[in-house]
Amino acid sequence: MGGLRSELILQFLGESLVICFMALLLGLLLAEYLVPAYNQLWPNVKLTISYSENISFFLFLGLLLIATALTAGTYPAFYVTSFKPVSILKGKLTFGGTNWFTRTLLTLQFSISLLCLIVTVAYMRNASYQKEYNLGYAKEGVIITPIAGEDQFNAFRQRLISHPDITAVAGSANHVSDHYYKAAVKHNTVEHQVEIVDVGDEYMTAMDIKLLDGRSFIKDSENDKRESVIVSKEFTKQFGIEGNPLGARLLLRDSLQLYIVGVVDDILTDGFWKDASPVMLRYIGPEKYSQLVVRTSAEKLPAVNEFMKAEWKKLYPNTLYESQFTDGNLYATQMINTNAVRIALFFGVIAVLMSATGLFALFSLNILKRMKEIGVRKILGASAAHIAGVVNREFMLILLASSVVGGCLGYLMTDTLMDAIWAYYQRVNVGTFAVCIGTLLLVACITVAHKTIATAFTNPVESLRE
Repeated sequence: MGGLRSELILQFLGESLVICFMALLLGLLLAEYLVPAYNQLWPNVKLTISYSENISFFLFLGLLLIATALTAGTYPAFYVTSFKPVSILKGKLTFGGTNWFTRTLLTLQFSISLLCLIVTVAYMRNASYQKEYNLGYAKEGVIITPIAGEDQFNAFRQRLISHPDITAVAGSANHVSDHYYKAAVKHNTVEHQVEIVDVGDEYMTAMDIKLLDGRSFIKDSENDKRESVIVSKEFTKQFGIEGNPLGARLLLRDSLQLYIVGVVDDILTDGFWKDASPVMLRYIGPEKYSQLVVRTSAEKLPAVNEFMKAEWKKLYPNTLYESQFTDGNLYATQMINTNAVRIALFFGVIAVLMSATGLFALFSLNILKRMKEIGVRKILGASAAHIAGVVNREFMLILLASSVVGGCLGYLMTDTLMDAIWAYYQRVNVGTFAVCIGTLLLVACITVAHKTIATAFTNPVESLRE
């Protein structure tokens, strides 16, 4: 019709620019919803969208639009317009099918989809793993309230012990997860910084700290207050105490002589964030208490806390009631796991949909290109199952390559992320790969199922007439 090649190139690029511009507008609309949703995931993140105050952002969007349009439109614009119209009209050239470029793009799409799925499943499994992991103390059902000395402790305790849902009330000066202190401790020639927690009667019961060896502190024992300590397994390991550790002599700050009377399991004072440190529990009297610890069930925790608040107001109407359910480490751990699952699942769904769209388009083009071949095969006696295998073989190889590439990237990314955050976490295992690869294969099968069945049962005469 007299159109120049340059005009056709501009037409293709212009169409690509229009489509990308529409996508940009849709992306900006989605951002209005997604940014507030992202802010809700993290308590200290407050992102805002303000186009008028950030003119450089418009420049970035403009450059992004042009770069995307050129990337998407250059290949068809220059490749398709390079053919001679006579060759096309005579049927000497056919379009469609796959080549190394389209195969690579589809492989990358499915690899990214698998990576997102692996991250999602891995963080879900890790959340369950860390929920059940033994920190060495109770992770739920504990309320900690600051108090001012023995008198306040005794008065408040008397109000609480009669409640049927409260199983233990204890006092302490420190807490195993966020109020411990550190000091130098020596055993023979070995010296380490040790995390020390000063605890009172019933503290180990309230915090569900289990004795592995030896005994607990004896109530009102002056000897235990002076020189008895209970240590963790990691303590005995780092100090190289072999055999029976009970009775082992320690020196606190090179001056105070102490003796081990009991051993408990490792206590993760910083949750899952770092490796277990050597921990030492010391016994103190009520005159040194600075907090009251209450043990109840996880289900009764809110109700018991309301009861404690009401009783506190009766005793001390002019003093604010303060309480802490669980330490911040566990809350932050749960928040990270939950948010990582939400973010990875969001990107995973988008990636899977994009991969399915790309697979459907490429699969359809490939079938169009091979319709005559399929017709000949059917005339020569090929079964429907054979035809299905022929048209799907190439894409099964693409999925296999995607599984290898995406699986390796997913493992490396997940392990790197988790290792940077926690010392204790669930590593990616075979079950995670099986679930994710199975999901991806299921999506691929559903995507091409209709086309595959229709092609396998197509009348070969219709194919050969075209």
